[in-house]
Amino acid sequence: MRSPVDRESVEAFLSSHEPIDEPHLLADGQIVGEWSIRTFLGRGGNGEVYRATHTLLGIEAAIKVLTRNDELTRTRFKREAQIISTKAHPAFPHFFAFGELDGTPYLVIELLESYPLPGSDKDVAKYLTRVCEGVACLHGLGLVHRDIKPQNVLRRKGSDQPVLIDLGLAKDITLPPAHEGVSLSIVNGRAVGVGTPKYAAPEQFAGGEISPAADIHALGMLANECFQGKPPRCWGRIIRRSTSSIPSQRYGSVAQFAKAIQHRHWVNCAILILGLMMILLSFLFFRRALMDLDSRLPPYEKNAKAITNANVSEENAGVSEDLGKRHSGLPRTHEGEPASTCLPSNEKPVKESSVDGKLIRNGVREARSDF
Repeated sequence: MRSPVDRESVEAFLSSHEPIDEPHLLADGQIVGEWSIRTFLGRGGNGEVYRATHTLLGIEAAIKVLTRNDELTRTRFKREAQIISTKAHPAFPHFFAFGELDGTPYLVIELLESYPLPGSDKDVAKYLTRVCEGVACLHGLGLVHRDIKPQNVLRRKGSDQPVLIDLGLAKDITLPPAHEGVSLSIVNGRAVGVGTPKYAAPEQFAGGEISPAADIHALGMLANECFQGKPPRCWGRIIRRSTSSIPSQRYGSVAQFAKAIQHRHWVNCAILILGLMMILLSFLFFRRALMDLDSRLPPYEKNAKAITNANVSEENAGVSEDLGKRHSGLPRTHEGEPASTCLPSNEKPVKESSVDGKLIRNGVREARSDF
């Protein structure tokens, strides 16, 4: 039984090893089959990559030559060539040639360019959906890539079509699991494990069973990298589930992961609709509760309440009528207001009338003097 390996310990071990300077296998101008080597591009876990040109057609291509020549590496390299040559999928590079140079296998594919990670919601969704198509095709062949990362997702010149490369670490999950622990290889002169620690699933370093869930974990990390570790809310749920440390809690397939990306905004809309429904239901509930409370009042309380409301209405009507009568007997100003409102506060209005030729002012009869 394989003993579990702590991921932090593996990363610490990898970071403690400095790049190893190794000589290139091929020289500029060297002929490999029908291809002429132009320049060295880089070194991977199992081989080196060169830019080359066809000696007759002048077509540019990339040549990958193995640096490890053991049986397992040769088998994986041949399987990578078979996948690319037999599966004409847009997410796989175009196949040109496969052969050997002095017993060392080489693979010639189309020359691709780096693909800067998108950053907007729409562009990330489009990018990952296309990557998922290639990964799903790989899973359909019974293979798990195990090393999905930005450096292994390139694009064709003048196109936004992402292309998966470096299928040499792809694991055939249709075969019985090999009795091997955490293996290490050399990538760009640096010791690494099966996959890249930043994107690889925990089970790739802990001796767990490798399944398509490992690639789903890498896709989630790739999405998180697109947003520089600060994904929008609609993406946060997708990334958290796809990068779960427990494989069974991730999406069941790449198709489910891609579907979640397409429906990423549905959750926010559902939450908004649910919130509005809760507000409406709360309003209806309290309205019904008040109606039920009113219906449960005894008859005498209802009558008392009605009488009280009627008395209040009558009193208000009486006050309004009395005020109207008072204002109607007062002289009006040029603005239409009662004269009383125009008098100083310390003066009272004077009422005059005549009874039997006698002058009455403010209710007091005054004598008139005739001269």
